[in-house]
Amino acid sequence: MIKDAARESLARIMAEPSESFVALARASGLDPATGWRGADLRSVDFGTDDLTGFRFPRTLLHGADLSQARGLRRDMFQYAGWDETTRFPPDLHMPLSQLRPPLEPLARWREPIPGLPERAWPDMVTLPAGTFLMGAPKAEKGSQTNERPQRRVTVPRPFALGRTAVTFAMWDAAMAAGFVPPSGTEPPKDAGWGRDERPVINVSWHDAQAYCTWLNQRLGLPPGTYRLPSEAEWEYSCRAGRITPFSFGKKILPEQANYNGSYSYEKAAQGEFCGRTVPVGSLPANPWGLHEMHGNVSEWVEDAYCDYPAYATDASPLVYAIPSQRVLRGGSWTKSPEFLRSWKRGTLRPVGRSSSIGFRVARTLD
Repeated sequence: MIKDAARESLARIMAEPSESFVALARASGLDPATGWRGADLRSVDFGTDDLTGFRFPRTLLHGADLSQARGLRRDMFQYAGWDETTRFPPDLHMPLSQLRPPLEPLARWREPIPGLPERAWPDMVTLPAGTFLMGAPKAEKGSQTNERPQRRVTVPRPFALGRTAVTFAMWDAAMAAGFVPPSGTEPPKDAGWGRDERPVINVSWHDAQAYCTWLNQRLGLPPGTYRLPSEAEWEYSCRAGRITPFSFGKKILPEQANYNGSYSYEKAAQGEFCGRTVPVGSLPANPWGLHEMHGNVSEWVEDAYCDYPAYATDASPLVYAIPSQRVLRGGSWTKSPEFLRSWKRGTLRPVGRSSSIGFRVARTLD
């Protein structure tokens, strides 16, 4: 919301500005949240007393010219949207582009990373807020005590999750652009299976955290915008509104997930064991459009491992507990299907790496 003083100042500025700015300002009712595409803002001094506090929340600034505007600060543009056609003062050092993520449930979108090819951009799905029953029922076949107690958990606001696990293409492009993970400058091994659209493997929890940090820095976003999902967010996303062990139902089949098909769960049909990862997006998505939440690679989440506290009813990560162990979710190509259940938990030291472990990113939207 623009302050009244700022509103009056903009009204004065509108007396002799360019036609496009007049039309856009009037059409928006002086509310920048509706977007000022192509606006001529070169004459505006945002550092004057009556414009102090002016912001561009969720504003679309594509084609806008602020190249000679005065009093601008980078924090004025948090959550605004712009691209290479937007003109900022050079000394502001703004990133080349900024996406305003869609908040519509199940919207799919990519966030452009300046200087990197499109297949290296995060491929995201917006997920709705909601409440779900987290954990396994006692009667569940193969369930463990660390999957209980079941409890209602609330995801209080929409967030985004990677449509797939992070790929070698994404990781290798980041390293080529200067990203150096804790594991060093040697790219992670692909086990001889190929790179490109296969999920990146042989990355530790610390490596995954560093990648998220690099994404935020590269995009000029606040720390923690891109991050690992919490364990609760991951299970909520995997279930996709279902209460069955798998998002596909009570059983899972080899054509639905990449796991050791020599085994079955609840007398489902057996299949092949391919003995390696498969390219991301090559298996059916769950009802929320997320691929390979079951199998392919086990995925790091934010949480430190501990037994579920019965009182934990929000989706925040559990970061205390046993810091020497972090949680893995989803099972992998090496596992039997009972390890792919939506609520199955794995653990490993945060320095651990394996050809069966990868990760996907989450993104905070507000």
